[in-house]
Amino acid sequence: MTRPGLPCVLLRPAACAVALGHLVYERVSKRFRSVLPVLVASLGANIVIQNLLSLSFGDNRRVVRTWAVEAGIALGGARVTVVQITAFLSAATAVGIFWLLGRTAVGAQLRALANDSILATIQGIPAAALRLLATGLAGACAGAAGVLLACDLDVTPGMGLRPLMVAVVAVLLGGQTVLGTAAGAFFLGLSQNIAVQWFGAEWQDVITFSCMLIVLFLRPRRLVARVGEQG
Repeated sequence: MTRPGLPCVLLRPAACAVALGHLVYERVSKRFRSVLPVLVASLGANIVIQNLLSLSFGDNRRVVRTWAVEAGIALGGARVTVVQITAFLSAATAVGIFWLLGRTAVGAQLRALANDSILATIQGIPAAALRLLATGLAGACAGAAGVLLACDLDVTPGMGLRPLMVAVVAVLLGGQTVLGTAAGAFFLGLSQNIAVQWFGAEWQDVITFSCMLIVLFLRPRRLVARVGEQG
């Protein structure tokens, strides 16, 4: 199996995300003017794509690694693989996202659109184009993350569902801001690994969804208000 180049890893999922955003998300957003139907549509699209992949390639696990499996690097009493270190270092791309959102005109428009889509459209901000841009960037990041996950584990049609749910919980924990989401993801990952150390790997999902329930119980008004702002 040939190794995919960086342009392939980034551009293909970005193009797929843009196409999906244009065909599904943009139309749902125009029709309902709320973020909740878009979320439901994204989950539906995920299920459809997952089942299409299952029909096309089957549900068997596939391996993309072309190198010998070796013991990881000893670090603090644990073994860490090169792929895991690369995945950790790739989180530095968040710096680029901070710069884009905080230091560029496009970032200012994106923040205005996220804060109040109707007012931003009245002010002449190209909402549709910016949504597709954000969707494309998200697709590129998801593609790179998927390749790293596939190299670390294996490939299955449903491999993205668990990271998706973890990402949703991280967004809820972080208050739906870039910095807050990064902090929420760090807290969630730390909690999951502590749970593995103390109780076992089967407790990872319990920790994830317990955090989600706690957020929904303690901060329901903020979440509902955020959804209402997009309406």
